[in-house]
Amino acid sequence: MTRRTLVTSLATAAAVAQERQRPVEWKPRLGILGPFTESNVRFAKEEGFTNMILGATRRSTLDPTALDDQKIENVKQILARYGMRVSAFQASQNHIAPDPNQRKQDNDYFVKLIELAGKLGIPYVGTASGKDADKAFGKQVDDIVRVYNERYFPACQANKVRILWEPYPLGANIAVSPAG
Repeated sequence: MTRRTLVTSLATAAAVAQERQRPVEWKPRLGILGPFTESNVRFAKEEGFTNMILGATRRSTLDPTALDDQKIENVKQILARYGMRVSAFQASQNHIAPDPNQRKQDNDYFVKLIELAGKLGIPYVGTASGKDADKAFGKQVDDIVRVYNERYFPACQANKVRILWEPYPLGANIAVSPAG
């Protein structure tokens, strides 16, 4: 064994050991939030984004009450054409509106949105709690829990969708913790 062979072997062993010790680098998907349009999807792809979160409130391009099967298929085709993954819908709305008719409309809309997410293979719907300023905080929490358990969770289970919930009372300028 020569000195050159020994030094080369030690250097190779050191390099291999160092490579094993390097932490695996986290490489998240780059994402962008915005409304669904073909030009927005194309822009996201051209700018190097691989993921989108799409706005899906009432009167948006993804309002489930305004989409038929043909329009849903068109959305799928556009996303596939650009290789764009959609990780979530974003739909902040008031799930516990004080007016019973408004609350029913809002809750019905959100169930339809969960169903649309399922049809499109979108795994999450992001939303906020909403508020009913006429009720004490504890009663508002009870109302939120009730609507989620009675309306949203069954729809989520049937459509393989999860809710990303933020404890944010619409109209406030800060989020609040679940403890109030």
